[in-house]
Amino acid sequence: SYAQQERLLTAKINSYLKRNSGWSRNRARQAALKTVAEPGASEHHLGLSFDVNVPKTSSFAGTKQCAWLHEHCWEYGFIIRYQEGKEAITGFSPEAWHIRFVGVQHSLVMRDRNLSLEEYLEQAAEQ
Repeated sequence: SYAQQERLLTAKINSYLKRNSGWSRNRARQAALKTVAEPGASEHHLGLSFDVNVPKTSSFAGTKQCAWLHEHCWEYGFIIRYQEGKEAITGFSPEAWHIRFVGVQHSLVMRDRNLSLEEYLEQAAEQ
């Protein structure tokens, strides 16, 4: 819900403020927005994506399930939404568990060209 997204963002901002005593609220907010979307703008809230996890693990990254997903999700029309090395393009930190459906015709091209969604859309707009 929108209220839950507000709570998540506020909690992340407060976490940064607690760990970084010299930070302004604005700086903490900008840092938080690299891992938590603005309320109402989350891909989850919009129904565009979902997170995958493995029960009884503290992190999806590094699991055999994560390795399988990263190798095969493309075959089913899904992408890893926030890939490592694409932070400057997507505006978000890598999230190995954040999956988005784009369709096989798009996902395979994105995989083969190592494109983020933003890069793919930019290239499509230029054609």
